[in-house]
Amino acid sequence: MNSMNNHAVYLSLGSNIGNRLGYIHTALEMLRQYMTVDQCSFLYETEPVGFVEQDKFLNIVCKCYTPLTPMELLEFLEQVMTDMGRMRTQKWGPRIIDIDILLYDDITFNNDRLIIPHPRMYEREFVMKPLADINPDLASKVTGDTSRVQKVTQIGNQLFAWGTKTFVVGIVNATSDSFSGDGLLEKTNEETIAHIRKLVAGGADVLDIGGMSSKPGHQLVSEKEELERLIPIIKQVKQNMDIPISVDTFRSSVARAAIDAGADMINSIWGAEYDQELLRVVQEKNIPIVLTQNRMVTYYFQTDKLLQDMIDEALRAGIYPWNIIVDPGIGFVQRVEDNYEIIKNISVITAYGYPVLVGASRKKFIRKIVDTADNNALVVPNVVAHVILARAGAAMVRVHDVAAIVDGLHISDTLGI
Repeated sequence: MNSMNNHAVYLSLGSNIGNRLGYIHTALEMLRQYMTVDQCSFLYETEPVGFVEQDKFLNIVCKCYTPLTPMELLEFLEQVMTDMGRMRTQKWGPRIIDIDILLYDDITFNNDRLIIPHPRMYEREFVMKPLADINPDLASKVTGDTSRVQKVTQIGNQLFAWGTKTFVVGIVNATSDSFSGDGLLEKTNEETIAHIRKLVAGGADVLDIGGMSSKPGHQLVSEKEELERLIPIIKQVKQNMDIPISVDTFRSSVARAAIDAGADMINSIWGAEYDQELLRVVQEKNIPIVLTQNRMVTYYFQTDKLLQDMIDEALRAGIYPWNIIVDPGIGFVQRVEDNYEIIKNISVITAYGYPVLVGASRKKFIRKIVDTADNNALVVPNVVAHVILARAGAAMVRVHDVAAIVDGLHISDTLGI
């Protein structure tokens, strides 16, 4: 549809039954029959209102363009909800999907079935918080308490509530040439699983499995070899553990095979720069992606600009905002000192609203500060570095020494320092 010939409408979508995010995704696809979905907010988990004895909702707001009149739009949305199985059994009760019209162009509309603007939108924090993501000018009109609205991302079957704690991603290197010396390629299957179980027992929230080293000067392995390293581990973890799996790859074909094997997230150190098809795979599969800035930049403001370009590219590819995580690329700079500037200015990146993952574990700048190459001697410096990163605004940290860093972050999160 050409937005020049259509009406701009803002819709609120919510679900609190079953596969809540799955129902929201389904509804968005069904809307496209008569609408162009132009922008979406982040994803939020919210407390129910009215009838409180029910599960929490997932909510979003989207801006769309449609040729439908207000009443035609209402009829269409009610048909979508009916087709999805919505049963109107109780006012404000549980529902598979709920779609409300918030705004329609700049008009005021009022009859016995429909009022525009929505009469209670400004007092509903679960509406106004996501609406302000798309239209910040409306943020000042919020009358409800938005502190009860939690920004979230679903990875696998687990919901990550950003800001409630610093989440820890445990590193699983299925390689022989990891810069940190923890490659598992030469290990037996039993040793690999034992290592992974140790990460999980230590408190990892996600496992990040990589089949190719990213250290400076590394050699690319073939797609076939990368898959041979990754797929058996993904399948074993899925069969034996309940933890989300991230796969560290920048190849679309590897990403697709990994997702089909059970991976829940893609962590690409190249974003889509190496393989443009990667974004299409992530969009099709509706899973999160970590976009990493890895160009050898000199200053943090270059990192900021490059990440914004990567975000914009992902959004244009149809990836929803709640499926985007960004990584400023600690270590991918020309000088060791530039890492310090990135860390000091992470707030510039967090201001975009996307969760920030930082991978600083055992990196050269930490080794230089404490003047050691011994991984055992790096445990305490790593804990300190990641507590600083968390306080600077990192939502997730990707680490080797999971148990120690989980403990350090827990103390810091608890004390709020």
